[in-house]
Formats: sequence, structure tokens, C-alpha cells
Amino acid sequence: MMDLYLRVGSVTDKDVMLEVESYIIAFALHCFDHQPVKVHYYMEVLEVTPLIHCCPAILDGWTKTDRPDSIVCTQKCPVTLVSKSERLTVLGLCSILRATLYKSSTKDSSNIASKLLGFRQGCLMAPAEASVWTQFCEVDMPDALKAILEWHGDRWSIPIALLRFDVHLSLPARIHNVRKRAQELSLCDSSPSTNVLGLSDNLHTYAEGPDMVLSDLILFSLFSVFRNLCGTDILNQNIPRVMEWYRKCVQVEPKFNKVSEMVLKVKKLKFSKVEIPTFEEQSIYKRDPRRYKPSNRIFTRQEDVDQVLGMFPIDVMIPYTEKEEKGYQLEWNSLSRHITPHDYLPTKRLERKMQQLENMVSAVMNLCQPGSIIVDFCSGGGHLGIILAALLPSNTVILVENKEESLKRARQRAMSAHIRNLDFYQSNLDYFDRPFDIGMALHACGMASDLVLQKCISHQASFVICPCCYGSVSPANSAVYPQSQKFKRYISGSEYIVLAHSADQTHDEEHPKTLQGRLCMQAVDSDRLFSAEELGYAVQLSRMTPPGSSPKDHVLVGIFSKL
Repeated sequence: MMDLYLRVGSVTDKDVMLEVESYIIAFALHCFDHQPVKVHYYMEVLEVTPLIHCCPAILDGWTKTDRPDSIVCTQKCPVTLVSKSERLTVLGLCSILRATLYKSSTKDSSNIASKLLGFRQGCLMAPAEASVWTQFCEVDMPDALKAILEWHGDRWSIPIALLRFDVHLSLPARIHNVRKRAQELSLCDSSPSTNVLGLSDNLHTYAEGPDMVLSDLILFSLFSVFRNLCGTDILNQNIPRVMEWYRKCVQVEPKFNKVSEMVLKVKKLKFSKVEIPTFEEQSIYKRDPRRYKPSNRIFTRQEDVDQVLGMFPIDVMIPYTEKEEKGYQLEWNSLSRHITPHDYLPTKRLERKMQQLENMVSAVMNLCQPGSIIVDFCSGGGHLGIILAALLPSNTVILVENKEESLKRARQRAMSAHIRNLDFYQSNLDYFDRPFDIGMALHACGMASDLVLQKCISHQASFVICPCCYGSVSPANSAVYPQSQKFKRYISGSEYIVLAHSADQTHDEEHPKTLQGRLCMQAVDSDRLFSAEELGYAVQLSRMTPPGSSPKDHVLVGIFSKL
């Protein structure tokens, strides 16, 4: 059985104060017919975080404990799911609920848990970093509730997240096999000639279509608090479709409302005026064409590239460190085929993948000391991390990956090869906060390379990073470009994005754009390394050997050297 550790703000005989994410998971667990995990709660003083006022019944059947040292817990992630036997830790609201639902559904296929996982058990499978819908359920709506929990004054603005959800429910549902579902609901006849266009307009009963799924449970738990805080009159007037959805959920699954009444002690707020903010009406589905306006896209024009490259002297960039032409070579035949890429990649890609792994392994082993904790960020199927774990049995290697299926494959491969010094974290980068000595990432896409770099710097850990997809970087709360003070003297954020887009023009050596693309790659990665150097790191930029190992062949190395 897996263990779930839940952080609690305070507990008395009459009250329990929970963070929003802790409340959502506690609410969900009380809705399940079977408890698939052992729940432990521990108390920490939470002075800044918005808290939800709950009844003591929300902790019924759970065990009070002290927080174990091994438990990763941040402000963004107050709940941790652990399987000690599998050395697996799951972080993040949707990932934890999916894992819990899966465990519950295997025990009793007739209960609500098996239905909430949805079609092919795919509901909210994609991580928030890749899915607009998962981000809405895991980040946007919880943040909207946190904002109202901190509200003071007499004017209140309805959260844009609620307004977006109301618009979302008015749009056609995006579901598999529209004709079959419409026939099951008697919305059309069984004739194969029936036009399916327009059928999905009538299927948006719940958050994702005609079936109640995990997203409905998450949103219902949040909306129950909104409803208690705001009252039904304001909500009926401004978000009628959401209120209709809420009533349908109560009607079909009365247990949701029963749990809400059992656990919540939230009192209604008083507003003298309610404001409706303006917002762009887009679907919360990822592929809404209204989200991709040509006027908002960045196109790389040659005159822009020439202008930006002329803004700073070429010699300001970090020069390449020369490496031995042959480079480091692994004894592939001495490794179990379960952990090498031989059985997982086509022959065309195999040689280059082996060369990439050799370069990364060599750089990490040059930094590694006995007992060092090594983290493979954005680990995918674990090609790099599992090999290093096999080569360094006295070290602990941690695989951090937000995609459920990729990490599952990595765990299966490690188990088949009988490797015991691996820990697995299903987690977004910003949720992971365990101490480590070396961080590495092979072809972490776009801004992910910058997030890995930031994570290593925040832990004063050494790093080995091979970036990829330079053109997909974009300014965000977690990454501002340029990153280094040195590059900020020469170019602006928009000019930096031109460089990043051009850095993806690394084609074959004969292509006329390749030289320019490589120059832009060197500029972007110099900025990354300067940002680390300015914070006390000794840095190095090199290229993989042999030439042709990868179009994205930069290896960024940093060692923390001073405060």
C-alpha cells in the first residue's frame, strides 16, 4: 500500500485548516468507496498560505504523524504520495489523484474511482507543463480560490478562471467516438449516414463531455468553496452554465455534496459590488485555433537576426572547451540490455543516442564523488540516469519525470536490470525540492533546460545540461530572458527570443543557415552559463564528440565554487 503525507495548517477539536491542494485531495479521498492509500497528516505553522476552514471530520480515519525527513514538501506541493517498496514518489495534485484512483479501481472495478479515470484511463494524464486543461485544474482554479481566500475589501472581481470555465461549458465537447456516445444518449439514430457535425454541441454535460471524470471531482471540490463564500445569487447571475454543471454533479453523484457538507465550514463573504473582468474567450482545450493568432507569433527574419548579432561583440561569448576527438566510450557490452538503448531505438538513431549518452556520462563522472546524489531531470525513459546508476552503485541516482508512462518504463527497465540505487519522482520540476549534488538533463526542451539550471543553482549543485528546442523558450514567471546581467547590457528580451529561434537553424553542415544557427546557440548558452557564473559557478561550454552526435550538441557544465 502507498503512503500519502498531507500537510495541515492547524487542528483543534472544532476546526481543521487546510491548504487548497490538501483540501482537494482530502475531499477526493472521502468520495472514494475504497481507501487505496494509507493517509498520514502532519502539522506545520502556515502563516502566509491561504487556508480553507474545514470540520475535524475531514481527518477521520487518518493517522497523525511527524513529517518524515524524506518527504518533499513545498508551498506548491503540500501533499506527497510514496511507495517505499517501489522507491517511487508522486508529486502534484493531478498525478497524486490519478495514482490514488488507479489503486482504488484495481480493488473494486464497480466503484466511482474506476469511472473517474475516464476513457482509456487518460483523464488529466498529461502534466500541467504540457496540457492547458491540466494546468487549469491543477493551477489556475486553485490559484483563483487562493485569491478569494485572501480577499479584503468591499469590491470583488469574479475570477477569470470561473468565467473561462463557464465559456468552456458552452463549447462543443472534445471526446472520442462522438457518434457512438451520441447514439448511447439517444441524441441521434444508428444510421451511418448521420452527420456527426454538431453532435458534440450537446455532449458537454460535465467538464470534459458526457461523462463525469476526475476533472469534475477536482473542480467540484473547489467550486463548493466558491459557492459557500459567494452565495448562489451572484454565481447564478454571472456563471449560469457552471451552476447548471454543479447541480448536475450533485444530482448524479450525491456523495460529492454529502462530503462537501461534511467537511466545509466556510462562511459567506459580503460584497458591496461585484465586478466582471474582461477576458479573451478561449477554450481551455489545448488546440483551440483562437489561441494561435499569426499576429502573436514570432517569425525569424534575417534582418532581425543580423541586427541582434551585431548588438554585442562576438568575443563576449564563452569559447568552447576542446575535448578529446574520440571522447568517452562506454563498454556497452558489459551493460545489461535492459538499460541500454539497443532494444528501444531504431538502428538509425541508435548510434547517435549512444554517442550522446557517452558524452553526458563522461561529464557527470568527472564531477562525481563517492556518495554524491545525482538527479536526472526530464529523465524520460531513464536512458541516462539508469546507466549512471549501474556504473556508480555507491551513489544514489534520482529520476525526475512528469510523464507517467515514461517513468513507468524507466522503473520496469531498472527492475529488470536489478538496479537498486535509483529513486523515481513523478513530478514537475518546480515541485521537486530534495537536496542533491549533481543535476543533469539530456535534451530538456526549451525552457525546461533553464528550469533545470535554476534548480541546480538554488541547491548550489553542479550541473551537466545539454539543451534542446531553443526556439520554444518564452518569457514566463519562472524564466526571464536574458538571464545574465552581462547579456542584459546588450540585448532586450524580445531580441533574445530572436536569437533563440535562430539557434534552432542547425541543419546539416552544408546548409547555409547552420553556421548562423550555431552562433546563436553559442550566444544563448553563453547567457545561461554567465547567469551561473555570476552566482559563484565555474562554467564550461563544450560540444559533443564525435561531430554529428546531435544537431543540439552543446554540453553546459558548472561547478559551484564560492558564495
